[in-house]
Amino acid sequence: MGRRLKFLQKLAFLGQNHRYKALERDEVETLIDEQCELKAIEREKTVAALPPGEACKCSREELARAFHVDLDSGLSEFAVAQRRLVHGWNEFVTDNAEPVWKKYLDQFRNPLILLLLGSSVVSVLTKEYEDAVSIALAVLIVVTVGFIQVTDLLVDESSFTGEVEPCGKTDSPLAD
Repeated sequence: MGRRLKFLQKLAFLGQNHRYKALERDEVETLIDEQCELKAIEREKTVAALPPGEACKCSREELARAFHVDLDSGLSEFAVAQRRLVHGWNEFVTDNAEPVWKKYLDQFRNPLILLLLGSSVVSVLTKEYEDAVSIALAVLIVVTVGFIQVTDLLVDESSFTGEVEPCGKTDSPLAD
């Protein structure tokens, strides 16, 4: 507020001949910076979150207008700071990851696995213990292999990268 008061005092009439005193170069630059900051604050009040379903239908230029972004120069440091204050950091929340044990138990939802477990129980009831153990062991092997396939993703990228070995991928988010 002090800078604006000082500026207004400089603009005031001097003496009887009503002449203005010229502003110094650094005062003009400060005034321009303050005006830009005020405009940026006003623009940030009008920037609204756009749902991804709608954003994917817009062109680059439409998105740039909606978010008040210059496609050539991007956002200024001040605009970035203002948007962080209003909207927060541009981060994904990854706390809702499914526990590993749930992924393992999900393998038992397969109807064929349930049928085999049922036949293992029937084998125990008919006192065919060797069959029951064999079926249960086979089910555990199949479920474990399915669990490994779900959690450890190997992708063969040789067709477009020229790599000989498959690349390991995970479904967990990358650390910063």
